[in-house]
Parts: sequence; structure tokens; C-alpha cells
Amino acid sequence: MISGTTSCGIKYAVRRSGSAVAYCSLGISAGTRYEDGFSSGIAHFTEHTLFRGTGRKSASVINSYLDRLGGELNAYTTKEEIVLHATVLKEDLRKAGALLMELATDPKFPEDDIATERGVVIDEIKSYRDSPSDDVYDRFEEMLFRGHALSMPILGTPESVRGITSDELHRFVGEKFRPERMAFTVVADIDEKKMEALILRLAEKFFPDAPAVVPGGVAVPSRAMLENVFSETIVRKNHEANAVIGGYAPSLYEEKERMAALDGYKNVFKCADIISANSQQTCEYMQQYVEKKIILVKNGVFPNNSADNPLSIEAVQHIRKEKKKYRNCVGYIGKLGLRLDADLIDSVSEKCPDTLFVFVGGYLKGQINKKLLNLFENRVNVIHIDAVPSAYVYPILDEFDILSIPHSVGKNENGGDPLKLYQYLTRNKPIITTPILGVDEF
Repeated sequence: MISGTTSCGIKYAVRRSGSAVAYCSLGISAGTRYEDGFSSGIAHFTEHTLFRGTGRKSASVINSYLDRLGGELNAYTTKEEIVLHATVLKEDLRKAGALLMELATDPKFPEDDIATERGVVIDEIKSYRDSPSDDVYDRFEEMLFRGHALSMPILGTPESVRGITSDELHRFVGEKFRPERMAFTVVADIDEKKMEALILRLAEKFFPDAPAVVPGGVAVPSRAMLENVFSETIVRKNHEANAVIGGYAPSLYEEKERMAALDGYKNVFKCADIISANSQQTCEYMQQYVEKKIILVKNGVFPNNSADNPLSIEAVQHIRKEKKKYRNCVGYIGKLGLRLDADLIDSVSEKCPDTLFVFVGGYLKGQINKKLLNLFENRVNVIHIDAVPSAYVYPILDEFDILSIPHSVGKNENGGDPLKLYQYLTRNKPIITTPILGVDEF
């Protein structure tokens, strides 16, 4: 691996892999904790609207630029950073890297598109509030970091989002999207020296007038955090029981303090009747310190048997009504975008008239698949159920004879192993996982 810093201050790291697929990302220290003086949620809103156009590319060109090469372009926001990332064939790495830099340095934020995006983000806020497994973490951090920038929700609030303007977005980007706040990473089957040279060229091209930067960290807003001790229970009628327990922990770079904190958690493990973790790696790590068997459970989510009968859920009722007309029912869980091959779905659904095909999920931003929309409207055995809160996904899964999910489901912000999760929920019914690169297919 090679790492370093460009003359304008961009930190970088490159590593050679044995895969034909190349991955690159541009991370910017401009997450929620850096929003002081701006509207709450502006970091996440900026991430959304970066794809709405640059000085050289329209929104439609941006959304199809890598897609037509069989690649993928996406982004996410955390409390710490905004990350733009791309997955492409290694031959197209230069195009992907240049696109990430262009999005970060030349966004236009047209006012009409901002108005549209406000509605999208406000709907996202509402859907998170309707999803207990997401909402429980926001509530927990809000109380744990009370009075600190880390307590603020990444998405903001409907009120704060309504107040964001194009001028404020330009001001935020101008202040936060500086090269010394950026880190560029690449993993590809390319000589590391060549990848390093590519990053240096990109830095020179997109920051030609940036002064040389003396190495040093980005100033992090420091505000004393209160020692908050709390215990709160929120009663909701749904199909999950969610629990979070936690507190402040030392940095990974503070080895002595970190090991002392781990000793404290070992004592907690000894007192607990049940211990769960949301990844296999965490299970294996924790198992070194306790005799009890660690249970692998996604995000600490357990089925709640006291919840309302699933027949009361509109989506389940709709699926059950339609599937009575067919011999089999195939379900797809995941975001709907241009990578879904509508021609393939058209062909398969036509050749299997005795099978009902159900798509559950919302549309990826800026990726309305018109061919798929036409199938939903005109093909009787292909139906669409809009995105539903995670509490209501479980009873829907029981309706499918075969389930299809993208490889990426649960491997990013959701945590956990999606294949094992869905095998558990669907009682080992057949599952098809689809590739990240290329088309999502049955």
C-alpha cells in the first residue's frame, strides 16, 4: 500500500488487489458534527444535491456516466464525513476518479432541483422515524451526546431542511470542501505507483491554485460533553423489539484507555443473561472474553410476538390478494434503480405467467427506471410495493416462495449478514443474491 498527501493537502492511500473491479472513494471531513453555523442536516442535503448537476454535466449525464460502463456511483453521510464512492472496471478508474472530484469541486445546486430534493429528504426523515431499528439509534445518540454537535440527526428535521437554500449550500461547500479536508482512496488491480500518479494528476487538475498545505489535522469542533446517564423505554406496536446499551469509549488510537474500557465491558458480559452482536467478526471477538454463546442478531433486532397481526398491514394484504391467482410468488427486496434490468424482468415474467413477481423498495435518487414503471403498470404478474418500515418487512418475507436481494443489502450502513438474516426470516426458503456490479437479476 502507498499513502501520502498531495501538495494541496489531499490525503490518499492506494492498494493493489487481484480483482478486475476497481473501487475509489473521496471522503470529506464535512459530516454532521461540522454543521455549526448552518442549517441542521445540510451535510446530508449537500450529499443528495451534488448529483443534481455540475458546471459541465447535467443530472442525467451524472447518473448514467458510470452506469453505462457497468459501474456504480453513490454517496453517504455520517456524523464525521461525506463520502462519494464509485465501483467500476479497472479500465475506467480514471473516469470514476475524475467524476468524484468534479462533483466535489463544481456543484451547481439549481434552485428548482433543491425544491424537489427537499421533498425527497423530508420523506426520508419520516421513513426513518417510522423504522424502529433506525430511530432507536438516533434517539440514543441524541440523549448520549446531549448538548454536543454529535447529538444532531444526520438527516436534520423537516423544519431545518425546508430552510436550506442554494446560497447556503454553496457557502457550506466553499467552506468545508477544501483539499486539506479530503482523503482519496483506491483499491484496484493496477500498479500502485500508477494509481498514486493518477491521484496526483487529479489533485493538480481540480485544485490548480490551492496553496501548499502544511501537514496537520482538520480542526474538530470541541464542546464538552455531559456525563449523561439515562434509561428510557418507548412503547410501540410493531414487529420488533429494539434495545441499545452503550456509552463513551476511548479512541482506537488510545491503546491504554481502550483496553481499560474493554475490561469494564468484560464485567458487563459476565452479568448478562443474553449477549448479541450484529456481525460475525464482533461475535468472534467477544467470544474470547465470555463463556456464554454470543447470538448473531442484526442490529440487536428481535421479533416481537406481541405486535399487531401482520394481516393488518396493507402491503401483506395486497400481496396475499394477488398471489392467490398464481402458483408461485417471487419477491425482490431492495432499492429500485437503473441497474435493475427491466428487459430481463420483462422476459422472465412473460415466460412465467403462473408466477407473481413482487418488488418491495423505493427508488434510488435520480434513477427512475421507466421500463420497470411500465411493467408495474401493464404486466399483471409484476407488482410494486413501496418502501416499508423495517418493522413490517418480516411478515412480507413470509409471503415469498423465493426471495431475491442485492449483495449489498445490510453490508453497509445496516450491518449484519443479509443472507443469513433473510434465511432466518424466510425459514430457509430459496434465496438469490444479485451482483453489485452489472444488473440486479432474478
